[in-house]
Amino acid sequence: MNRIMFLILFNCISFFMYAQTKDTTWSKPYKGLVVGITGTSEKDLEIFLKNTNQKDSIEVWSHVDCGNDFHFDWYTIKLISSTGEKYQLKLMDSREKSTPISKTLRPGQMLSHKINLKYWISSFNNGGLNRFSLLYPQYPTKYQTYIRYAVNDKTKKWQGAIKAGPHTIEIK
Repeated sequence: MNRIMFLILFNCISFFMYAQTKDTTWSKPYKGLVVGITGTSEKDLEIFLKNTNQKDSIEVWSHVDCGNDFHFDWYTIKLISSTGEKYQLKLMDSREKSTPISKTLRPGQMLSHKINLKYWISSFNNGGLNRFSLLYPQYPTKYQTYIRYAVNDKTKKWQGAIKAGPHTIEIK
């Protein structure tokens, strides 16, 4: 009976995760990991890491807990407008305290983070109000969006760099 319940629950979760990620733009696998990005606007952007290995788990850096919010030190978002303007956003900012959080992804498992793009555009680290035209465009503007996940430290976590994109979003 427990096995049947497990299979039903697993299938429901798998369907839910597929429904969430069907429009996701994924990177090519590298060392058993892919990064993905989905969403259509600055308000509903979501990023993913997924273990594509068949047998082995992967330990990854997920985010940094800064007390009242999360930073994503290992991720970078690149935006390219239809007129060719390029913006690179680091998903970290100054902070007084921080705790890096790692996650172990079993084969096929993924993690995700919702990203408030306007928050990160306005952060001091990304130029803040100097990016006024990106924060408050005169009319909705479409951007080709790329997500990069890169780890190059001396820990036993996954090491390397992967990039997904382009994925189209609109900033209003």
